[in-house]
Amino acid sequence: EKYCDSATSKVEKSIVITDVMETVRSRNTEARATGTEARFVRFDKAEQAWYNIGEEATRQKIGQTIREIANQRDPEKRKSKALKRSKSYSARKLARSNPQQFRK
Repeated sequence: EKYCDSATSKVEKSIVITDVMETVRSRNTEARATGTEARFVRFDKAEQAWYNIGEEATRQKIGQTIREIANQRDPEKRKSKALKRSKSYSARKLARSNPQQFRK
């Protein structure tokens, strides 16, 4: 909620993401004893194995998840985003069907 409600600048959003990472890490200290440690992982299809991702990928993953939750909470934002996507899709489709029209 802090990300959606009060974080307006990129720096503020980054601080919220850092807070989430630190919360997970602090809970991991307690969870190691019980084997319930949380991790940020990605599945490698070729190796058929999970591996830990780095800090930058973790930040991106947390930010994307928060944005998705924010969009689900706000129906107007969701409609606006869908409209932008449909306009963008239509423009790309038109450009592919008639590339000469868009060249200078």
